[in-house]
Amino acid sequence: MLDEERCTMDILRVAAVNFFSSFGKVERNLAHTEYWAEKLAQQGVQLICFPEMSITGYSAGSRITRLTQPIPGSVTDTLLGIAQRYRVCLLAGLPEEGDDGHLYISQVVVSPDGLMGVYRKTVLFHTEKTFFHEGDSTRVFQYRGVTFGIQICYEASSTEVSAIQASQGAEVFFVPTGSLAKEPPERKRQRLLGRLLPKARTHSCHVVSCNLICSRAKNAGVAFIISPKGEILDEAVGTEEAAVIADI
Repeated sequence: MLDEERCTMDILRVAAVNFFSSFGKVERNLAHTEYWAEKLAQQGVQLICFPEMSITGYSAGSRITRLTQPIPGSVTDTLLGIAQRYRVCLLAGLPEEGDDGHLYISQVVVSPDGLMGVYRKTVLFHTEKTFFHEGDSTRVFQYRGVTFGIQICYEASSTEVSAIQASQGAEVFFVPTGSLAKEPPERKRQRLLGRLLPKARTHSCHVVSCNLICSRAKNAGVAFIISPKGEILDEAVGTEEAAVIADI
């Protein structure tokens, strides 16, 4: 159990959700985002990370193009309402239609005070390059005194992205993933740990990760919160939705 007395202004309670996203059902996924926001806010969570493309479901094929969203737009307006109702900061994933005409795999950061910004995936998996454009900047965000970077799925394999964000003052790396790989849960757990543990230790940062759940693909969700020393503070592995929580 987490010690409620530790949740003070100088400690940020974070969560990451292995989230079931129904492909194409944006309103359903937004409502489910609110369900988790309410549930976790009741446990004192102040920042929640959802997986890559949590709002639309993940696809690297042509059908994703009909689901792209402007930022800001109706989706971020809804997320802002959720953030304000439950006094939490949300990191939510969606395919973005940029003002420049390009499509991006993006993670929006919405706090109770407004839309803090958007992070565009800078390193794409090869199947994503047909429809998506790489983001051209690596940046960090700050919430309640904690500076954090976002690395979306395959992007987390880049040592360069981690180094840049660490040089920008990142204390936490959030790694929202949309991996639908069909592999045994323990194999996926070990594969992701092999990528995330060195990242935490090398840069003395917390690492917080989560994954999409897809009942059709029967893929396992894997979520971790890892300390700067490489200690696993909380984890969730399996085909059912679950959240990991820790004070950092």
